[in-house]
Amino acid sequence: MIPPATRRRSLLATGLTALLLTACASREPVENVPRPRIISHTPAITEMLIDMGYGEHLVGVSNWCDLPPGRDIPRVADANGVRLEAALAVRPDLLLTQSAPASFEQLKSRLPQMEILRLQLETLEDIEQAMVRLVEVVEGVDARQAFENSSDPTRGMKAIIAWKTALDETARDVPLNQRPNVLFISGWRQPVVAGPETFIGDLIAHVGGTNAGEAIPGTQRWRKAQVESIIRAQPDVLIIKTTPEKVGKAREFWTSQRFRALLPAARNDRVFAVSNDAWLRPSPTLKDMMQPLRTMVGSVWASGDEQ
Repeated sequence: MIPPATRRRSLLATGLTALLLTACASREPVENVPRPRIISHTPAITEMLIDMGYGEHLVGVSNWCDLPPGRDIPRVADANGVRLEAALAVRPDLLLTQSAPASFEQLKSRLPQMEILRLQLETLEDIEQAMVRLVEVVEGVDARQAFENSSDPTRGMKAIIAWKTALDETARDVPLNQRPNVLFISGWRQPVVAGPETFIGDLIAHVGGTNAGEAIPGTQRWRKAQVESIIRAQPDVLIIKTTPEKVGKAREFWTSQRFRALLPAARNDRVFAVSNDAWLRPSPTLKDMMQPLRTMVGSVWASGDEQ
């Protein structure tokens, strides 16, 4: 038998948890949110919605999503799916995720009218297709037809145009035999590498490089790499994504005397450390990373002159 005092404490904790979840879910009244009211399950999707002008539709986001100053949207999602009561409290019409819809069966059973839309966000093409899909589900228009026929594009279509423009402005056409090997790693002591069929690999090719991550052994798109395999890949340009406070240490590590003797990137001072989280998020905010990447890859050619 549970002692009365323990039972009272348990009931108090349960009630407090429910109260906190309800408070969290009511920061921004859902009555004031235009339909469809959206829960975003990942930071990339949240950034995509905000970049496309659809941030006003958000009623719930994940623990890891970054929000603009002044926005206080309930954190109702985590790696396991959603916190059921908090998600129910915001009454979503649409849940956007990169995960399998089966992860949200409990919520769907309670809100059968809610739509779950899975967006694949692995490549540059995936990003554009996801943007087109969002124009259709949020604005209720045929995005491609409207793009072709409209002289007054909607806000979502303007975001697609800005994305295409950024791609056009940063494209570099370089013969395959002149393309430098470019390696992008996340983390600097136990790195994860952008391999084939990744948006980073696509961007490297887009600005005139060859993705050296394809030479790193592994079956995952984003794969763990040993120092030895990085040395064997012989990158001409090494880009390290790390946290702001570790930018200096990361660059110091990979430009040490040891690596200057083994890596072309270190030997020729083409090791770049970056800290903006947008580098790791397959969303339209990647357009702001395109020109810096183009400059890094272009440093291989004389004086960094563009082709």
